[in-house]
Amino acid sequence: MNSRTEARIVAAFVIVVLIMLWAGHIANSYQEMGREAFLAAQALRFDKYYAKDSSTGHSIGFLVAGAVFFGAILGAYELLARGIYALTTRKPKGAA
Repeated sequence: MNSRTEARIVAAFVIVVLIMLWAGHIANSYQEMGREAFLAAQALRFDKYYAKDSSTGHSIGFLVAGAVFFGAILGAYELLARGIYALTTRKPKGAA
């Protein structure tokens, strides 16, 4: 494997670990809330996002927000991969 491929694998691993930590944090916060508080929070979420009539503007907003979120994750991955590649291929001072 070349250095660029290794940097991409490490970057993907780091992104997956960060997402897993975030998901674990969310799960722990739900557990700490208790059953009734969790169900009340989910009821509010349902009322906010799903109980309204679904208009085209609402769907387009979700589509744009999803695209921006995906672009941000992809951009972070690319920057992380480029940084890891730059760090692993950097030549020490005085090397030819």
